[in-house]
Amino acid sequence: MSRLQIALQQIETAIVAIAGRAGPLLAPVPTAYLVYAATLEFLTWPWTIALVAALIIECLGLASTGLVLELYNYNKHKLASEPDAPVILATVLVGAYFVVATGLTVMLDLYTSMAKYAPAIFPALSLAGVSILAMRADHRQRVTENTEKKEARASKRAHKKAHKRLPKETAQGAQELILGNAQTDRVAAQKDAQNATLAHINTARRQTKAQRMSALVDAYAHNPAMGPTEVGRLLGIHRNTVYNYTTELLEDGRIKKNGKGYKVAELSEQPVS
Repeated sequence: MSRLQIALQQIETAIVAIAGRAGPLLAPVPTAYLVYAATLEFLTWPWTIALVAALIIECLGLASTGLVLELYNYNKHKLASEPDAPVILATVLVGAYFVVATGLTVMLDLYTSMAKYAPAIFPALSLAGVSILAMRADHRQRVTENTEKKEARASKRAHKKAHKRLPKETAQGAQELILGNAQTDRVAAQKDAQNATLAHINTARRQTKAQRMSALVDAYAHNPAMGPTEVGRLLGIHRNTVYNYTTELLEDGRIKKNGKGYKVAELSEQPVS
C-alpha cells in the first residue's frame, strides 16, 4: 500500500469518526427548524420565543430518549432483588415529544384551524420536563440505594468470614507461640549444654597443662641440661609445646636460665599464685 493510499484511508477514517459524532448532535436541527418556522407562521409568536420553544422541544426529546435508554440498560443489568426502573413512563414522554413535534410541524400545516389550540401543548411540555427531572432524581436515588445495599452485603459477608477465620487464626497463633517458646527453650538448653561442655573441656585442658608444666619442672630439677626434644619425648608432648611451657615457666619465675640448662627456683623465690 502506497503512502497516498494510507493517507487517504486515514482521512476517510477521520471523516467517518467526525460524522459519527456530529451526526447524532445535528439530527435534531431540522426538526427544531420546522418547529421554529411553524411557531412563527401559525402561532405568530416573536422569533425569539419561537426559537426558545423549538430548543425546548428538542431538548426534551433528547432528554426523554436518553432517559429511556438509561432506564432500559439499568433494568437489563440489575439484580432480581432490586426494584425496576419505570421505562414505560419514560417511553410515554418520548411519545409525547413525538406527538408535539409532529403536531407543530405537520398537523398545523394540514389543519390551520387547530392553531388556536396549539398553545395548550406547552404547559404539557412543562409537565413533561418536570417529570423527566423527577425521574432522573428518582433513578439516581435508586442507584445510590442499590450501591449502598451491595456495599452493606459485601461488608456483612467479609465480617462473617473474618469472624469464622478468627478462632482458627487465634488457635494457629497460640500454637505458633507455643512452638516458638519450645524452640527458644530448646535453643537455650542446647546453648547451656554447649557452654557446660566447653567449660569442662577448658578445665580439663588447664589441669592437663598444669600437670605437664609440673612434670617439666620436675624434669629440669633432675636434669637441668635436658633439651626440648628429650623433655618432649619424656613427657609425651611436642618439642614446640616444651618451648611454650618453658617460656611461661621463665616468665612466672618457676625456673631460671643456668648456662645451657635451667635451674628450678627455690620455693621462696617462686611467685605466690
